[in-house]
Amino acid sequence: RDSSTSRGLGDVYKRQAFRGWINLKYSVIVPIYNREKSIKKCVDSILRQSEKDFELILVDDGSTDNSLNICKDFEKTDNRIIVIHKENGGVSSARNAGIDVARGKYVVFVDSDDYVDNNYLDVFDKSNADFKISGVIRVNEKRKLSIKNKIAKNSNEEIIEFLQGIYSSQPVGKCFNNSLIKKYNIKFNESFDYGEDSLFCAEYIKHSETCLLYTSPS
Repeated sequence: RDSSTSRGLGDVYKRQAFRGWINLKYSVIVPIYNREKSIKKCVDSILRQSEKDFELILVDDGSTDNSLNICKDFEKTDNRIIVIHKENGGVSSARNAGIDVARGKYVVFVDSDDYVDNNYLDVFDKSNADFKISGVIRVNEKRKLSIKNKIAKNSNEEIIEFLQGIYSSQPVGKCFNNSLIKKYNIKFNESFDYGEDSLFCAEYIKHSETCLLYTSPS
């Protein structure tokens, strides 16, 4: 890891030690690169969650626009927000930087050009499954992450089939058990430019005893 990233993460560790390593339900990780036009809507939607027990980790991946300043402004207004600034290394590197400092029982990823329903985290609470998967909806060419769905009993075949979909292999719209990520050191492969999302999900599901897919109402 380059020195600028290490200094950034070091500051986060010191601040977390000062705050205390309290138990949190969710760590929401948002990788950001040059998203000054969409990041405010994304963060606002996360902060409006009916579930309040979470930390929001904003990882600026060396943006050259105003994204970092926007993130810092948010950080001043809500003590649940942690901002990491690092040299550009790609989305996998940014997500890994978030994983490194995540304290929540569960890890959830949201992309910086997406936004979420107000009950996005709330619905995940209905199950203790290791791997919980929700849906992705296109709204005006942007993605909206939504779980206004019913819970279905799923076989491994159904989940694997879902993971082969256009958005389903991506980490967004999914809830991961942080203890499994830490125990098996599951990370995004930073040497891959394509398919690293699928590899992460495939590696994670190998270690998951229970999976639950939230499906659209019929």
